[in-house]
Amino acid sequence: MTSARQPQSTTPPATSGRTSATADWATCSDTGLIVGVVAQNGDAYAELFHRHSTSVTATVRMLLGNVTVADDIVADVFVNFWVSPTLFDPDRGSILNFLRLQARTRGIDVLRSEQADVDGRTVL
Repeated sequence: MTSARQPQSTTPPATSGRTSATADWATCSDTGLIVGVVAQNGDAYAELFHRHSTSVTATVRMLLGNVTVADDIVADVFVNFWVSPTLFDPDRGSILNFLRLQARTRGIDVLRSEQADVDGRTVL
């Protein structure tokens, strides 16, 4: 008897609080965490978020100066990493730099969109 493969979840696990299972991931390298996220392990994702969200958030907050929009961007970046972790290429740099670049790029898009709105242009 064959079992049907379950569809990949597009909703990341909750990232607040640290359980004993999450604590096991705390000593894992970033590479190990990425392997866990690729395997859709919620505890690995939670540890990756715990480990890097502060730095990613600081990057976008400094760029935008708007805490709410920055936090939304960071949430989107981490959700997108949960959905498509294989977009990260470890040969091109660290996971922290990858996440920070993703967030910075989205922050720049927001700034450009706001500037276009001020100038009366339409942004596609």
